[in-house]
Amino acid sequence: MKFSIIVPVYNAEAYLPACVESVLRQRCPDFEMILVDDGSDAPTAALCDALAKDSPQIRVLHQQNAGQLMSRLAGVAAAEGEYCLFLDADDLLAGDCLQTLADAIERYRAPDMIVYSFFYEEPDGERRQADKLFASERIFRKEEKTELYALFFKGSGLNNVWTKAVKRSVFSGAHPDYGPFSALRCAEDRLQSMVMVSGADTVVYLPQPLYIYRRFPGSVTRMYTPEALDRFNSCVLYPFEKACIVRWGLPEKETLLQLQAAYPAQAVYLLDRFYKNMPDAGDRRRLLGCDWRTLVPADCIAAFKTNPYLNDAQKALFSMMLDNDVQGLTKHFKKKKRVDTLRTLKKKVLPR
Repeated sequence: MKFSIIVPVYNAEAYLPACVESVLRQRCPDFEMILVDDGSDAPTAALCDALAKDSPQIRVLHQQNAGQLMSRLAGVAAAEGEYCLFLDADDLLAGDCLQTLADAIERYRAPDMIVYSFFYEEPDGERRQADKLFASERIFRKEEKTELYALFFKGSGLNNVWTKAVKRSVFSGAHPDYGPFSALRCAEDRLQSMVMVSGADTVVYLPQPLYIYRRFPGSVTRMYTPEALDRFNSCVLYPFEKACIVRWGLPEKETLLQLQAAYPAQAVYLLDRFYKNMPDAGDRRRLLGCDWRTLVPADCIAAFKTNPYLNDAQKALFSMMLDNDVQGLTKHFKKKKRVDTLRTLKKKVLPR
């Protein structure tokens, strides 16, 4: 069997049928689909069983809720395909995904990993391709992967596990003890991707978008309650990331600064994103007064004011967040709202 498509499922009853259909419609028939029911409610668990009953290519694993990282690992342990792919239950595979991958596997003589691009799909169905990591097809062999490793510290483009087809044999190699990371509900993709890229001797990049990431209003990555702040805490990953810089032979001082900038930048991004999606003024004030230090390792806090990879605006905002300066942050967002409104008006008034 060529492909095992692993789908963690948690209360995804509304989206799962379309997800499964996108796989069953693939032109390449050489696959199995493993639905890992991660402690879902009864209707979703029953739907998984019904979908498996309707198709011999679908298997279901039922487990207590353990999160996406552990669900994916359970799927890998049960997989029988030569390559593992990861698909979120509310997303889709592009129609030519598996055939394109099968052709690339033959063309590049069975590489350990294939990385590919993806589409964003908005609620109205509009799609746009994500930024490409590279302009054209590339192959990275064992001694050439430094360029790939560096991408982990220059952005998030290589973090997603669902843009990778990985030989199952890669998972039998050296890997970390995932126990300390089992509670991760944010950046678990990044952890697993770093391990997979490190364990792959040959990595092929395809610029084609083979995955469809669907955006939905009200998703947990957009909506926020102050009580759920810890969901976005990935500080446990920081020592592992620092160790990878050394193990991979990256420029240590420069790359560490990039890593240390990423945490404050992410906190600022989350604040801006959630603030815009919170209609209640009281919730907004509680958001502004949260203890943002819990999201950022102490090393990153100590060095953020002099970090060249943070701009002045990020430094100013993060400083106010650390000081719980609700008044200053409120003024910032009021000013930002006025600027955004003016930009919107200009777009409407100016001729196209």
